[in-house]
Amino acid sequence: MKDEITVRPTVSRADQQRFQRLPWSIYAGDPNWVPPLIAQERALLGWKDWAGKRHAFYAHAEAITFIAERGGIVVGRIAALVNHVHNEKYRARLALCVLLVHSRGGARARAL
Repeated sequence: MKDEITVRPTVSRADQQRFQRLPWSIYAGDPNWVPPLIAQERALLGWKDWAGKRHAFYAHAEAITFIAERGGIVVGRIAALVNHVHNEKYRARLALCVLLVHSRGGARARAL
């Protein structure tokens, strides 16, 4: 169905770019929006930089990113980060959800 929202992990460089570009389509024209620094966001997510390296934090952590699509168009995104050192120290099983962005509509938020 065209109206159905599908959520899937980002698996390719193209998916990563689509993940990062979503805010530009959602906040276009908003005079109060300040775009994120692409390189900084890539480092936050543990993606490799231009030199093929990952941020040192990811020696003991991991992240997974998801995009929500409707009709082949990205309408939402979310990332989950797990800090294994924190979880071991505090005997926890926690993950941090970050970079939740979606176009208007509760169905998108619920899907993510």
